[in-house]
Amino acid sequence: MRIKVKLNEMIEESGLRKKHIAKKLDVNPTTISGWISGKRRIFLEDAVRLANILNCDVNDLYEIVDERKEG
Repeated sequence: MRIKVKLNEMIEESGLRKKHIAKKLDVNPTTISGWISGKRRIFLEDAVRLANILNCDVNDLYEIVDERKEG
């Protein structure tokens, strides 16, 4: 089992720009890109703030993938 970050999909659904989100979070836009690519982990506090900005639940930012079913 692994956790897939669905941040890019949630940002697209929100219609917000990554630069706008980064500014609201007081982070660099490259941090947002790192979260999307999986190269950087999202701390819980940032995930909660992201969910608030994107008007979603924190759980909406992630998907649990069962690798046994992926084949």
